[in-house]
Amino acid sequence: MGRRKVIPDSLPLQLDMFASDVMQILLPPLADQAKDTSFDKSPENPAPTLKKRAIEFSGIRIEYEFRRSKRRTIGFLVNENGLRVTAPRWATLKSVEEAIREKESWITSKLHYFLHQYKKRQETPLQLENGTILPYLGDNLLLRLQNGPANNILMNDITKELFVTSSNAAQSTIEENLRHWFQEKARQFFSERMPVYAAMLGVNYCSFSLSSAKQRWGSCSISGNIRLNWRLIYFSPSLIDYVIVHELAHLREMNHSKRFWEIVSQAYPDYRAARKALNQQNSQILALL
Repeated sequence: MGRRKVIPDSLPLQLDMFASDVMQILLPPLADQAKDTSFDKSPENPAPTLKKRAIEFSGIRIEYEFRRSKRRTIGFLVNENGLRVTAPRWATLKSVEEAIREKESWITSKLHYFLHQYKKRQETPLQLENGTILPYLGDNLLLRLQNGPANNILMNDITKELFVTSSNAAQSTIEENLRHWFQEKARQFFSERMPVYAAMLGVNYCSFSLSSAKQRWGSCSISGNIRLNWRLIYFSPSLIDYVIVHELAHLREMNHSKRFWEIVSQAYPDYRAARKALNQQNSQILALL
């Protein structure tokens, strides 16, 4: 048996932090015509409004999130999301910028560290070979590769093995075949669950389609079009149900107000635990396949 490769489970859910080799911190892009329903940005009691600002360090533009609070000093946070600056309500923007510049060395060092970690993950993609473990509906499937005249994928529900037969052993071919298989499974599962929860919430959606978004699990447009990330099929049915309920609830409330969460709770009472579990999923899951 070959070596088993698993996806690390300790990485935070945050992708595409750096758009290029230039150390520029970017905020997640807005959907073209859909309500942004990223779950890591939807608290029941929204935090003070975050404003996007920028500063230059040695000719390099650094974007950061800025907010006011009741704190007495100017605080800095650098993590996978980039730089966040929190300042007292009385602090002038000039004094805030001066404080940031005083911390330039520390901030730059931290940003470089997270950029290095991001690049390191990008340079070590999952190798698809015998023994590779792939997530599916909250469980693990053991990948078994076989040579054959035609492309075919069969899953053994008892042994939890996924047999992939291909005439071409190239990684790109195996990856493409697996992607199509997972997408079809996602379409089938989502199609079964969507009507169930739509009825529970008393809503009608116009259409449903799969998404390959890199930063959000789902979206709902004002015209009633639901998009769900096909990679949700990696997660347990309960987490998938939460995302479905979340998006369908937007057909009644296109925001994350208290009223919205009351609607969610009608069909998914334990939504807090599900939301927390979803936010804790590692970042590489969205890059898999």
